[in-house]
Amino acid sequence: MSTTEKKRNSNLELLRIISIILIIAHHYAGHGFVIENMPYSFNQYLIGFLVLGGKLGVVCFILISGFFMCETKFSIKKLIKLIGEAWFYLLVIGILFNTILTPTIPIDFTVILKSTIPIIYDQNWFITDYIMLMIISPVLNIIIKNISKESYQKMLIIGFILYSVLPIFIFASLNNTSFVGFIYLYFVAGYMRKFLQVQNSPKRYFLKASIINFMVILSSILFIFLGHKFNLTIFIVNNAYFSSLNSPFTLLIGIELFIFFLKLKPFTSKIINKIASTTLGIYLIHDNFLLRPYLWGGGILNNLNYVNSPFLFLHAIISIIGVFIVCVIIDLIRQETVEKVYLKIVDKLILFYQKKNLNIYKKIWYYISKIID
Repeated sequence: MSTTEKKRNSNLELLRIISIILIIAHHYAGHGFVIENMPYSFNQYLIGFLVLGGKLGVVCFILISGFFMCETKFSIKKLIKLIGEAWFYLLVIGILFNTILTPTIPIDFTVILKSTIPIIYDQNWFITDYIMLMIISPVLNIIIKNISKESYQKMLIIGFILYSVLPIFIFASLNNTSFVGFIYLYFVAGYMRKFLQVQNSPKRYFLKASIINFMVILSSILFIFLGHKFNLTIFIVNNAYFSSLNSPFTLLIGIELFIFFLKLKPFTSKIINKIASTTLGIYLIHDNFLLRPYLWGGGILNNLNYVNSPFLFLHAIISIIGVFIVCVIIDLIRQETVEKVYLKIVDKLILFYQKKNLNIYKKIWYYISKIID
């Protein structure tokens, strides 16, 4: 797939949009309801279904990012831009929440302080891991560039077994983290960029993704049914077990979907590309740790009021689409205002850095060497 700054293929950008919608649906169900406390009904199965796509959305997002980053030079500007975006939303929502949304509650300056340094304090697991992935991407790219196809395949197979198969099927405690998963997905994307040759019709990949996804949906239905049949809450709590981030099913569905969109006939849509540029902002807004309970709980959408409602499905559709649209608008405004000013400052700092020929990595290594000596 060829891309340029002026004309970007919109296939993967469309997948990026679909991924964030899956993530919003996941949060609607996961943060808005306690599925094991719901009465046995269609609504419980619906919530079980909606929660399934969240980690699939994350897998697709990392595959897309890895596919582009593995063959591009590390950009300090992109890293600073990303950190700035995370910082902006955490800080603004932190102040907004403590002054307007909950004015009767004293301002928690500790929360605001942590919001100004989101990476160090891990205020958002995804952003923290994603920024760490960006930072180490130059090292990962060296491996991708120099490894042979046979060795690459062995590495991916071993990683698949250790990260996905053993923990899911024999409950091996290998202390796999989401960051380890991001690195593995990055290598998968790098392999597809370097070696993938698709002979089959893209439709076959979509069909395979649909079949595997159908199996995951059936597993969720079965778990909920067994939970009520044998009065075992553990089945209901774990209804989304096979849709976890490191599930082999989630990985396979994500890869098949990625190849499907990658190999579709290329097209360019400025609208799709522009909306896709807001996906990270959408995530940062709607899943902010302060706003999250207010959004899904008693403040805005009141999810729990629809536990027994025949209109739960309608409420879910309107809520998911509504959150998506509102967040798109908010982030587009940020891009056209705050971000433009911010990036001008960043450009000046980078220019100063280049003129002074400062090499931060050499300086850090110099001081580390002094400490070691």
